[in-house]
Amino acid sequence: MKVAFTALSAVKATFTALLAHTIRTRHGMVCGVVVVFAEIVVRPGQSEPFVTACRRGFDHVMAVPGCKSVRLTKDLTDPDRFHVIAEWESLDALHNGFYGSGAFTRWRNEVSEYFAELPLVEHTVDVD
Repeated sequence: MKVAFTALSAVKATFTALLAHTIRTRHGMVCGVVVVFAEIVVRPGQSEPFVTACRRGFDHVMAVPGCKSVRLTKDLTDPDRFHVIAEWESLDALHNGFYGSGAFTRWRNEVSEYFAELPLVEHTVDVD
């Protein structure tokens, strides 16, 4: 899983740069808060250790300038499905400040051993 997740990191960085470029060219500069939703499915029986690791990992995320908040929610119907919801001051703070820093690597190292599959991550902004 570590090898796949390392490869995913390179893909993620490329995707995030492409996302930033697409938003800037199609919609102008993003104004307002960027909200990231990550759906994470953990291996059966690993919910408790994942929550503990996630809380430790959130310290790395919150230390990044531009991170407004981060929280973990648990699915009501699937005990192994979680959602991380993070708010960022800007796409630049998310892209360069988090994905482009050691904080992302430290967060990933805290939690990735519990993943049953690669997380599904969406980047959104509020609709005016």
